[in-house]
Amino acid sequence: MKKGTLFFLLLATGQASAYQVVDGRNFIFSELLVWKLREGSAENWAQTISPAGTTRSAFLHDAPFPWDAGFRFGIGRVSSDHLCNSALTYTHYQTTGLRDISTIFGGIDSAFTGNFFANNPSGTGFGPNYHHAEIDWKFLFNTFDLSLSYKIDIDSILIIRPILGIKAAVINQTLNSHWLNPTVATTFSEATETLKNNFWGIGPSIGLERIWPIYRRAVASLNLSGKLSTAILAGRWSFEDNYLNGTPTSVTVNMDNIYGATTMASAFIGLEWVGEFSNINMMAQLGYEAQVWFNQLQYYSFNMGKLNHLMSLQGGVLDFYVNF
Repeated sequence: MKKGTLFFLLLATGQASAYQVVDGRNFIFSELLVWKLREGSAENWAQTISPAGTTRSAFLHDAPFPWDAGFRFGIGRVSSDHLCNSALTYTHYQTTGLRDISTIFGGIDSAFTGNFFANNPSGTGFGPNYHHAEIDWKFLFNTFDLSLSYKIDIDSILIIRPILGIKAAVINQTLNSHWLNPTVATTFSEATETLKNNFWGIGPSIGLERIWPIYRRAVASLNLSGKLSTAILAGRWSFEDNYLNGTPTSVTVNMDNIYGATTMASAFIGLEWVGEFSNINMMAQLGYEAQVWFNQLQYYSFNMGKLNHLMSLQGGVLDFYVNF
């Protein structure tokens, strides 16, 4: 068997993974992701405010996202001099935040602009509030990475691998809200408002991985791997905001597309087992990943103006790799 080499792959989230591969060979890998999404401003899609004449209080309602599974898969090749490695990776993740709230005393106010202008076309007052509200917040995340890495041996127990890459992302969010039983007399009993915040972009990425061998034998090894990476993507945000009630009153909030850039940063730490066999090499890796995408969620709120919030993902990664 040819001597194995350590391989660093920039994954679609900016994460890197280390593999031991045979010189000049192709490889494939797949990963199970168990992640949780956190959205800035998701904790303020609705507010409950106590009625006048009581001890005044306000409560902000969130849209909690559950732990959900996603996946990565990719293909690549290590060069014959076992120093340069290239790979193409795809990552997919989606989740939905749900919340159902009701109140007897006071009302539930919407933070969305369309509801603010319903029965309030001049904008001098406030839109209707309700006894019952629901939200269905859908999140869809797809990224592609093309990466090139180079192995540098610092000493016998430390290897680093810088990488350069190109990252592309499509991140779509749809906020479906449902408002029922207005607190004052109206000609309708329910309303809906749907917001869309869609982004696509592409740009350069860089990263660095460090590998510390823990246990090494002729045909197997156990390593600790730590990775940092970042990317900046130029792209476009497009928006929709449509309110409709049974009057029927329809309010469409028009917003221009935004052309700009978003920055992401990610970190990973994990344990990997590498095994060498007669014709193939295999690897299994278990670790924890966190990443942040800045200024991802952008929409207009009637009481806070233009929002520009970060999005974060974090959770476990289970990876399987084989070269052939």
